[in-house]
Amino acid sequence: MRHTHFFPLTLIALSVATALTGCEAADDSVFAIRPYPVSIGGRGVAIGWQYQESVEKKYGAGRAATLELLRDGAVFATLPTTKTAGYRAAVLPFPCGWGSGVSYKVTGMSWDLPLDPLPCPDPEGSVRFSFITDTQQGPDHVKALAAEIARFPGAALLHGGDIVQTGGKLSEWFKYFDAMDVVGASRVTVAAIGNHEYRQGGDKLFSRFMGIPAVGAHYVWRTGPVDVFVINSCFEDDDSFKHTQAEWLARALADSTAPWKIVSFHHTPYSRSIGHHPLFASKKEHIDIRDHYEPHFRAYGVDLVLSGHVHLYERGYKDGVHYINGGPAGGVMGVKLAKSDVITVSLRERTVTHVDAAPEGLAARTFTAEGEEIDALRLEKPAAPPLASR
Repeated sequence: MRHTHFFPLTLIALSVATALTGCEAADDSVFAIRPYPVSIGGRGVAIGWQYQESVEKKYGAGRAATLELLRDGAVFATLPTTKTAGYRAAVLPFPCGWGSGVSYKVTGMSWDLPLDPLPCPDPEGSVRFSFITDTQQGPDHVKALAAEIARFPGAALLHGGDIVQTGGKLSEWFKYFDAMDVVGASRVTVAAIGNHEYRQGGDKLFSRFMGIPAVGAHYVWRTGPVDVFVINSCFEDDDSFKHTQAEWLARALADSTAPWKIVSFHHTPYSRSIGHHPLFASKKEHIDIRDHYEPHFRAYGVDLVLSGHVHLYERGYKDGVHYINGGPAGGVMGVKLAKSDVITVSLRERTVTHVDAAPEGLAARTFTAEGEEIDALRLEKPAAPPLASR
């Protein structure tokens, strides 16, 4: 059954998506990667882009490219850019809380693009964001899911890794950014690294485009009443940080006072996928997560774990922690073979999960690219007891 979103900003999101799509023809002659905002390790937000080679020569040899920030159509800041191998980025003067009516324009654009409001950390606030994973290989599928994300009035896009199939191929990054442009140009991307990003030395491109080094790709993204702890689970590609990262996670979780704690990474610890069957599990990242990280989930009150890798949509529960494995946004569909007492829902579907969090409750609703709601998780926090009167 096709859904109708209950969110009041749906029509606004659709109009933005239509406007951006209409700009593509003019855009492609200027940009190899059209501008997009990204969280740089949870510390701030940068907007990055890459010109076509002929355009880069024009701006590189002459005037420097800049980024203008506008509020209600009036410029209030002009930011310089850094440049790495043709890729440019400008760090915003604020990490969150810029409110509505803010847009941006980079040198070479004749229009400005809206920047969706991103709430600052607030235990009494609220936030909405979307979670996808495994966007490699299928740009047409990714475009369809991007359109579904645009129908949801979220503040950000949380990505569970395997952004591209071969991390060292620049052309695949170009295809990803193109497929996500309808929503990626206005919402902040918060990314975890996947194993495919390591292929052919692609962790360097991940670092360039996501603003964080692969080894250091663990951080806390704080927004509204939620702390999201993003970690690197690619231990088969680089195990140098496996134990030190687990120690960091324990400290970060212990220090968190957010009403909701979410951990996001690529390799799910639980699945019915063939990759978790003892006869076919050639890599053991999921075992490492269970052994070294899951005890911290339980000990420090993690509410929800968001991951991917197995290319199945799945949901499960163990020891007070809920698990959601995103279906492949672009990759080939997974195969079910293993048994799991933890997993209660396992579907061969391409999905996006929309998270809506407030102090008293969190909803995670999962949709297909066709707009069908196929699963929902709703969590509640008990109300704080009233203060005793003297």
